[in-house]
Amino acid sequence: MGDKFNEWKDRLSGAAEDAQGKAGELLDQAKESSIGEQAGEAAQNAKDKAQETFENFKNQQGQ
Repeated sequence: MGDKFNEWKDRLSGAAEDAQGKAGELLDQAKESSIGEQAGEAAQNAKDKAQETFENFKNQQGQ
C-alpha cells in the first residue's frame, strides 16, 4: 500500500513540476510577445514621426 502511495505521489509531483515549467514557458513567451509588440509600435511611431517631419520640411521648402 505504501509503495502505491509513493508511486502516485511521485507521479503527481512530476505532473505538478511539468505544469509549473510549462506555465513559466508560457509566461516568458507572453512577456517576449508583449515586448515585441511594444517595440513594433515604437518603431511604427518613429517612422510616422519621421514621415511627418519630412513632409513638414518639404512643405516649408516649397513656400
